[in-house]
Amino acid sequence: MGMKSKVKQEQVPETRSLVDLVFSWSIRDVLNENLYRNQVQRIPDTFVTLTSYKKSFIPSLVEETHADLLSNL
Repeated sequence: MGMKSKVKQEQVPETRSLVDLVFSWSIRDVLNENLYRNQVQRIPDTFVTLTSYKKSFIPSLVEETHADLLSNL
């Protein structure tokens, strides 16, 4: 598309909702296939706390939401 690919280095704060994050993306962010490249890490097999369990899925959810939005444009 002629756009330079840029990786967004933003981490999702705990208090920020997924909806707020998605609405904060510019159209350029949405069209950037590399927006969350290398930010999703392997999800562990075991967890120490419930909080660590829930937090481990946030980057995957954000990346999947971005990919779904991009694929539907």
